[in-house]
Amino acid sequence: MSLRSKIIGKKIILREITSKDALTLLNLRNKYRKHFFDSKKISLEEQKKWLDNYFKKTNDKMFIIYHKNIPIGTIALYDITKDKRKAQIGRLIIDKPYQKKGLAKNAVLTLTSHALKKLKLKKIYLWTLGENLPAINLYGRCGFVKSGSKLLKTKKMIKMELEKK
Repeated sequence: MSLRSKIIGKKIILREITSKDALTLLNLRNKYRKHFFDSKKISLEEQKKWLDNYFKKTNDKMFIIYHKNIPIGTIALYDITKDKRKAQIGRLIIDKPYQKKGLAKNAVLTLTSHALKKLKLKKIYLWTLGENLPAINLYGRCGFVKSGSKLLKTKKMIKMELEKK
């Protein structure tokens, strides 16, 4: 793992995903799929196809979250537009045994700090399911504010934003 492929936080380390992470990503995604807009269970082949498409993108960075050298979840910064200096944050999953320990908050704060300082972004935003109160509350504790909502098919989506001061 090269130095530039990881970001070090207070309690966690973020490591950019590789093709070797397919099974880890699949297991986490299927285990917590109810929090995704598309909540159907996917196969390993579908996960590998998603990864193949992911690696073709230049505006998408996804990370495995490590705590004490154990992979405990994922987080991503995507739709990165350097000319508009903004990006979307999401794909946040923390495995159940590691929830309620401040690790998700540390992952969000670590990635947003990196995005604002190192990538020189001005705005980070997200869309989450309106019923996903743990995510809404977590992002609120990280400085994000609600900035809108919309219906996507039959699901209410909440937009939250964090702007560089």
